[in-house]
Amino acid sequence: MNYEESLTTFQTGLSQEIATLQEQVKIIDMAQQDFLHFTEFGEYTETESITIMRNLKGLREKRRTLKDKIESLCYIRKHLQQAEKPNCGFPPKRYSYRVLQPRSIKAEALEWKI
Repeated sequence: MNYEESLTTFQTGLSQEIATLQEQVKIIDMAQQDFLHFTEFGEYTETESITIMRNLKGLREKRRTLKDKIESLCYIRKHLQQAEKPNCGFPPKRYSYRVLQPRSIKAEALEWKI
């Protein structure tokens, strides 16, 4: 497997992992909404309220860890997409002027005309 194939395979795996984590975040969001609707219409004792809030806090913590993982993987994916293969074995590229044309190139000064 060459460099390009392994990089493509890794990027595909990253995208799949991100999609899986995003799906888990959606499930946690739905569970959180269920908790909130459950608590909205009921009356509970102090111990029941504490239990509900601890469960809600646990959901929020799980959601935050998943979101942090997603953010890290997206950062890695973004920078891998910007990665370039080295120019091993290729001659150096020449720069062609698009707008500015050098009139004279001397050690003392460089004059440009547009």
